[in-house]
Amino acid sequence: MIDPEVFENEVAALETLLGEKLSARGKTLSARLDHAGRRLPRRLHKLGKVITAAQSWAGHPRMWRMVEPDKVDAAFAEITTYLETVDPADRRRAALLGMFGALVFNLLLVFALSIVMLKWQGLL
Repeated sequence: MIDPEVFENEVAALETLLGEKLSARGKTLSARLDHAGRRLPRRLHKLGKVITAAQSWAGHPRMWRMVEPDKVDAAFAEITTYLETVDPADRRRAALLGMFGALVFNLLLVFALSIVMLKWQGLL
């Protein structure tokens, strides 16, 4: 059986990691997982649902006994391991490079189309 205090400490640590690494906002773990969206892989969302289900059962002593500690501990470990590898600065850098890449491509496309239009009109 899982100690409820240890469980709540692990949930708080996971919420903090989600906030720091993925900028996920929300008051609860479930809200933070939802806000993380596609930045978190699908299998980790499923593991997050295991944790949130156990969290909802934490207030019921009889239901709390039905929680499988191995699954919950494995879910905590896997999500934490993934979040520790995420570099927020690298994510921002990749998003910025992607935005600039799209901008440059669009500018080149407009330039090429303007050259084609000038040739078609006989002005070039």
